[in-house]
Amino acid sequence: MRPNIYTHLKEGVSLVPNEAIYELLRECILILSEGRVVFVNKELRSFLGTISIEEQERFVKKLAQLKGSKIEELQALDGLPFEELKLETIVLQDNSKADFFILNSAKQHTIDAEHFHYKLLLTAEEELGFGCWNMNIKDDIIFWSNGMARIFGYSDANEVRGESNWAGFLDHIFKEDRILLSEKVDNKLANGLNRENKKTEVKILKTDGTSRLASFKTHYIERVIDGEVLSLYGTIRDITEIRKNEKIIGQQLTDLNKSNDALTEFAYTASHDLQEPLRKIEAYGNRLKSSLGEELPEKSERYLSKLISSTVRMSTLIDDILTLSRLSSANIDRDSINLNDIMKNIMSDYEESIQKTEALITYDLPIVSGIKTQFHQLFQNMVSNAIKFRHLDKAPQIDISYMTLRKAEKLAYHLDVVKKYYRIKIQDNGIGFDQKFENNIYKPFKRLVGRTEFSGTGIGLAISKKVVDNHDGFLRAESAEGQGTTFFIYLPA
Repeated sequence: MRPNIYTHLKEGVSLVPNEAIYELLRECILILSEGRVVFVNKELRSFLGTISIEEQERFVKKLAQLKGSKIEELQALDGLPFEELKLETIVLQDNSKADFFILNSAKQHTIDAEHFHYKLLLTAEEELGFGCWNMNIKDDIIFWSNGMARIFGYSDANEVRGESNWAGFLDHIFKEDRILLSEKVDNKLANGLNRENKKTEVKILKTDGTSRLASFKTHYIERVIDGEVLSLYGTIRDITEIRKNEKIIGQQLTDLNKSNDALTEFAYTASHDLQEPLRKIEAYGNRLKSSLGEELPEKSERYLSKLISSTVRMSTLIDDILTLSRLSSANIDRDSINLNDIMKNIMSDYEESIQKTEALITYDLPIVSGIKTQFHQLFQNMVSNAIKFRHLDKAPQIDISYMTLRKAEKLAYHLDVVKKYYRIKIQDNGIGFDQKFENNIYKPFKRLVGRTEFSGTGIGLAISKKVVDNHDGFLRAESAEGQGTTFFIYLPA
C-alpha cells in the first residue's frame, strides 16, 4: 500500500504553530519537515486533490529539494499553476525546524469577485432550472443549493426537510432508484471521474407528492494528498419535460418515416398505374390519326394532336414527380465523384441538342463526395435549362467553373469554416428572369414563362435543389431579364 505522504510528526498532535490561521489564508501553505509533509492548508488541498498521487509526490519532492535561492524558486514553479513562491524556515512546537512554503496562485480571485460569481451562479440556477450540490464525505453532510431545493419543490434550501445527509437525501428519491444512485456514488468514490462520466437519471419525489425525472452528475472530486476523498461536487437538473418531448418527437419521426415510405410506395405504384392508360391513349390516338389520314377534318386533327400532346406531357409529369419523390440521401453510400466525368456523359446525351442550337459549353469541375445518379440529374437539369431558355436569335453559351471557398465567404453563408467547400458557378447567356422571382423557380410546377413558349413540367430546378440539399450544400441564382442567369452551387468537398 502506498505510504501516506501527508504525515504529522506525532500522531494526533499538530506541531505547527498558527495552524488555524494558515487554514484561513488564500495563499497555498505547505510545511515540510525533513522532506515529509506536516501541514497543507485548505487552498493547497484543493489544488492537490485535482492531480494524481504520483504527481503529488513529484510536487512535494520538487519543493523539498529547494535551498531558497530566487533562481531555484522560479525553476520550481515551472509547469505549476503558481506565479510566486516564498521559502522560509520556521520553528515547530517541539523546537525542530521546518521549511515553510507560501505559493501564490496565478488564478486567485478577490473576495468581491467570488461574491459576484456566487450571485451569478444563483441567477443561472434560476434562469436555467438546474441545481448544485456538495457532499462532504467525512462528515456525511450534503449541501443543497437554492436551485436544487426548487427542483424538489421547496422555495429555497432553508426549507429542506429531513437531515442534510445521505440517508436524508435518499428519502427524496424513489425506492427503486436509491440503490442505482448509491452504486454510482460508490463507484465515483472508488474510481474517480472518467471520460465516460455520464449522468445518472432517477425518479425524485417532490414536496407535493408528484414525481419527476432528474439527472445527477458529479463534476469534481476533492481529495487530500493520500487520495482520500473529502467531497463530491455536482449538479442536478429536472429533465422530465426533455424526456417527454424526446419521446413525442421520436414517435412523430417514426410516424413521418412511415408516411414518407407509404408516399414513396404510392408514387411508384401510381406512376405505373397511370402510365399504362396514358400510353394507350397516346398509341390509339396516333393510330386513329394515321388510319384516317386525309379523311380526318382539319379541326378534328387539331383536337387529336392536342390530345396526344397532353398525354405525352402528362406522362413526362408523372415521371418527374416520381423522380422528385424518390430523391433521398438516407442510407445511400457516397462515392468520390469526378464531376467532369458526369459532364462528359451529359454532353454525349445532349449531343443532338448542342449541335442543333450551336451551343458552346465549357466546364471545369472538382471531385466531390456524393451520389453519382443524383449529381447526373443536377447537372443534366442545369444544362437542359440553359439550352432550353436561350435567346432564339443567338447560340447559347454555358460556362461551368469552380473555386474553393475562402473563410470569409463561408462565414457569409453560415457554412462550417472547418470543412472544405467548393462554389460551382454555372453561367449562361439565356433569357434570364427577374431576380425577385428567385424563390419561385425552385418550387415544383412553378413556371415563369408560358408552356407554349418552352416545354417542360416546371420541376427540374426543384429536383436540382433537392439534390444539393441532400449533399449538405445550397443553391442560389443571380439573374436579370434578357441578360442570362448564373447559378451558384455550394458543396462540401
